[in-house]
Amino acid sequence: MTWHFQVNASAETLDGATRTVGSYGEDAGAMRELSMPGYVFMHADVTDPDGYEKFKSLASAAIADHGGRYLVRGGAMQPLEGQWRSRVVLVEFPTYAAALAFYDSDAYQQARQVRLRSSTASVLAMDGVSDQG
Repeated sequence: MTWHFQVNASAETLDGATRTVGSYGEDAGAMRELSMPGYVFMHADVTDPDGYEKFKSLASAAIADHGGRYLVRGGAMQPLEGQWRSRVVLVEFPTYAAALAFYDSDAYQQARQVRLRSSTASVLAMDGVSDQG
């Protein structure tokens, strides 16, 4: 059995298309695409709990619309190094492009306006790693 591995150029799109990072297979005809998840990470201090509840509701709908799911949403935490805010949220999306599309969506931008009035936060999008080998 001969394995072939091919690295393709990456292409990031905002339309939710799969971002190709490489492919593999037993032969050239069996090549398969690998994709990596994308994440949105936020840490925040809530300044208006009622407003933040509205943000959570609006953001949850936008996350679901883009195939996202919460991995961390509040809960117990213990800072080990550096400066952290009191609330941490980590959301996984099927691809990095989907994470960016979520953030840029009209639905999230509406939620963001509520968040800006009810918390102080830092937010970033990041690439994950492939679950293939």
